[in-house]
Amino acid sequence: EMLSPDVPLTRRTDVYLLGCILHEILTLELRHQGDNLKEMIDKALVSEPYEYNENVPPALGIIANKAAHRDPDERYQNAKDFRKAIDVHLSHYHAMDLLNSTKEKLASLEELYEKKTTKRQGFKFHEIAYLCRFGFQRVEKIAPDLEGAQAGLLRTLELQVLFELELGQIEAAKRIIRLIRDTQPAWNRLADLAALLKEVENKQHESNELSTQIQYKLMEELQKRKKE
Repeated sequence: EMLSPDVPLTRRTDVYLLGCILHEILTLELRHQGDNLKEMIDKALVSEPYEYNENVPPALGIIANKAAHRDPDERYQNAKDFRKAIDVHLSHYHAMDLLNSTKEKLASLEELYEKKTTKRQGFKFHEIAYLCRFGFQRVEKIAPDLEGAQAGLLRTLELQVLFELELGQIEAAKRIIRLIRDTQPAWNRLADLAALLKEVENKQHESNELSTQIQYKLMEELQKRKKE
């Protein structure tokens, strides 16, 4: 547009320049190169899409090519839309980092659970579980299309349920299962966890009844001995 006097300059002209600047940032080279000014102008008039190497994030390459498209109608509407596209990419990039670091925490949680964590180690287990839940939920919020966050969150909750049941913490396990049921009612592991909860709850009830019976018999025996 800047080379054609009869073509009015618009906000999309600014977007084109922003695309060229982004290209220079990504490649450390001018977008349109040539041995002389005429060659550079000729390439600018064609403005073909650039094939970026593997060191450039694909999303940024797409943004740069869209912004520097030959047809103004194919570019971002204005600089605000261009910036929004950059912000979305940066958020997605941050979410990916957070997802990977949270997956590492989940691996630590798995390892801690496999070691049959005791009550004394429970604080460490709950601390890591909290960090996992926060991390996965944060990723889901800032990048809902990013795969892995929901599965990681559900696995964290499942481990918490199993941990609480092994320690006999029925009410704590119930709270987590209710949370899963409220947010992911169709999850395929939910029914298994609910069944396991019922099984542990029944065993605990039977154990409590047996304990009560034993205590009652002991009391009877003590009463008899006192009378003798």
